[in-house]
Amino acid sequence: NQRPSGIHQNLKKNSWYRLKFADRIRRHMYNGGPLSPDGTKTIWLRRSNEMDLPIIAESARWGDYKRDVDSGRWNSSQFDLYTKNEHYLKDQQWILNTYFPRRTEVVLSQLRARGLYPETESPDFSQHGGQVSAGFSLEMNNSNASGTIYYTLDGSDPRISDTEPEENFLVPEKTTALVLVQSEDGGLSLDWTNINFDDSQWQSGQTGIGFEKIAGNYQELINFPLSSMLGVNASCMIRIPFNIPDQEALNNIFSLSLNMKYDDGYAAFINGEFVAGKNNPET
Repeated sequence: NQRPSGIHQNLKKNSWYRLKFADRIRRHMYNGGPLSPDGTKTIWLRRSNEMDLPIIAESARWGDYKRDVDSGRWNSSQFDLYTKNEHYLKDQQWILNTYFPRRTEVVLSQLRARGLYPETESPDFSQHGGQVSAGFSLEMNNSNASGTIYYTLDGSDPRISDTEPEENFLVPEKTTALVLVQSEDGGLSLDWTNINFDDSQWQSGQTGIGFEKIAGNYQELINFPLSSMLGVNASCMIRIPFNIPDQEALNNIFSLSLNMKYDDGYAAFINGEFVAGKNNPET
């Protein structure tokens, strides 16, 4: 999806990302981190103390607004007048003493259920951050029944990613392409995007493809001038063949990226399936 959260939804398919994500969970939800019970309480109280007096003015409209200003939409039983001492502070005590102490563990369980935090516990340190005296010795304890603790002294990560991507180019920037400029009513529909389409009568050339009527910004990018487009069609059809050697190579492809230089739009297909576009018509 195109929402910001879609970035996370795609990344969490990667085991290395999930491990890095778990590292952040460990940092923020344990040992006094900002999302630990003590950490959330500290942050809440810091802001609550800032609001200790202003909250009185805010509380003045919590109940009497319904009664005095907008009574037509409310039952008289809903006209309770809320105050800082009787209501706000009592609710705050429930949040600090009941909600926060339980909430961290609830969220950790949810993260584990989604595969974002492992069942294997992290090593436990004798001190988690802060200042130490000269000669201090840090102790590390394995919180699991078995296993080995690996550590470094230079800040590097001793773990080796099992999904470190290997980048390969299926189609280089300059490559052989087959091109057709058809009239506006040429009638090919989308058959030309299929893998077995007969393109033997198409022109052959090298990308980039197009024309520049007046020499300008695109001249150096055009390797296959198509002046025949002028006055015929604002678009052309391009087929660029590429091969993946075998099924194993196909299975090892985690993602595909398309880098496109275009003016003013394009629609890209792979074996008849639309995969990307910009300013492209629906049909």
